[in-house]
Amino acid sequence: MRSRKLSRPFLGAAVAVMLVGCGSTVQYVGGGAPGQSGESTLNLGTGTTPGSTPTGSVPTGSRSTGTGALQGPGGGSLPPIGAASTPPAGRSPGSSPTHAVNGIPQGVGITSKTISVGIWYETNGDALNAAFGATGLSTGNEQADAKAVVEDINAHGGIAGRKVVPVYYALNAQTTDSYASIDQQACDRFTQDNHVFAVMGKGLTDNFMACIARAGVMDMNSATITYPDRVLMNQYPLYFDAGTLTNDRIFVQQVRSLKQQGYFSGWDASLGAPSKTSRTKIGVLSIGIPEWNRPLHSAFLPALHAAGYTVSPQDIFQIANPASTSQEGNVLSAIAAAELRFRQDGVNHVILLDSNGDLLLFFSRDAGSQHYYPRFGVSTASAPETLEAAGDVSPQALNGTMGFSWDAGLDLPPSQAAHYQSAAGKACLKMVDKRTGQNLEKLGPNAEGIAIGHCDELYLLRDGINHAGASITAASVEAAIQSLHNSFPSAGFLQEYFGPGRHDGVELGWNEAWNSGCTCMKFTSGPFRIP
Repeated sequence: MRSRKLSRPFLGAAVAVMLVGCGSTVQYVGGGAPGQSGESTLNLGTGTTPGSTPTGSVPTGSRSTGTGALQGPGGGSLPPIGAASTPPAGRSPGSSPTHAVNGIPQGVGITSKTISVGIWYETNGDALNAAFGATGLSTGNEQADAKAVVEDINAHGGIAGRKVVPVYYALNAQTTDSYASIDQQACDRFTQDNHVFAVMGKGLTDNFMACIARAGVMDMNSATITYPDRVLMNQYPLYFDAGTLTNDRIFVQQVRSLKQQGYFSGWDASLGAPSKTSRTKIGVLSIGIPEWNRPLHSAFLPALHAAGYTVSPQDIFQIANPASTSQEGNVLSAIAAAELRFRQDGVNHVILLDSNGDLLLFFSRDAGSQHYYPRFGVSTASAPETLEAAGDVSPQALNGTMGFSWDAGLDLPPSQAAHYQSAAGKACLKMVDKRTGQNLEKLGPNAEGIAIGHCDELYLLRDGINHAGASITAASVEAAIQSLHNSFPSAGFLQEYFGPGRHDGVELGWNEAWNSGCTCMKFTSGPFRIP
């Protein structure tokens, strides 16, 4: 699958990589385990018909100028690029220290011959996955993946004629250290013990992002299924994410895709089947950190209301985030409490505002043990296909599931997902296999996705620097990446877009639904641009 390593690797770097939160106490909303809270250290119309667009093809039109009206999946114009998320006036990239090399200003970590880059990688992810029952997911050798990409870049002339010098930080997925302390150690390694120009990966908490931002270090990420919202993206202008889109965009499109597919029709949660007599009652399961809380209220609930549906406050659960591995048992208890409340309240439609599949994985297990089968509303962040294929979620639990996908590698069986793989993605996997001796296809889509994440992070940095000109600084590279628009050849996605106010690159999506005939997820629309 393509989980990469969400924020905190709750289940290793697998699809279920857990909720990570923000430095503030977050509460369960509604009926969630009254009195409990989690101290987070901040980390986390009618649609088109199947086959209407050739498999893997991209809608016509261009967003490279950020002008013009493009059609969304249900009709209506999309806003110009950056219109809804332009950074606040006066926002600067931070101190962005520079020095002169041959009389030309250069950023920290840049010499006439080298570029220093910080790279996170994880160990023991498979063991942690297995400990939580996700035995069918492999993470592969993540450090070897990263080294392969660095070697490939250096073998082809480096970046701007300079050799990439990697500075690695290993995260043991089974550590009991607090996430805040891990992030501080990593930041110190990248900005104090060494002086890197950019870091690959966003750390476990926003404390890490704040720390490297203060040092004027760029942050390139493609290691999470989902995480940022617009507020966070605006707060950290040197942060670019090639692997996802903001939660604001996800939550609105998720509602749109559900309505287009008839998700809100009657459902019998005791049988897990359509019903002509059951009244639709919705429950929402989300994550209790600011990057989810803000768009939950500013984007998701208003979109749901506009679609004609509301949710009782007691049926909105925001799961508090653990601050360390030792607190992760609390998350399982909280999800079990949500399942009990929904079942007692007669909820028959459960919409998951997930992170890396954790909510679907554990909620469906709790619900199935009680013979409770609500209809799930999902997105790529729940990765139902990947979890079912790994044997971690039952097909019965997924009956009626519908949602919104932006990642075919996670959301379709491998034979179908291959039709949506980019040329850059195929080249990335072939290169990593050759240089590491792994067989990523055999290890599975999760291991493939982690390798692809390293390709997108490092190659995006390479392309940005190569377009920045003679003076390589955080500001010049930020501007250069924004000027790439949709020209970056992503390994993970068919099309990306970067521009002023758009540092979350993913551009295309599909409607998706569970198909009981193949016991798999299928796309039910052609590709569309995500507003």
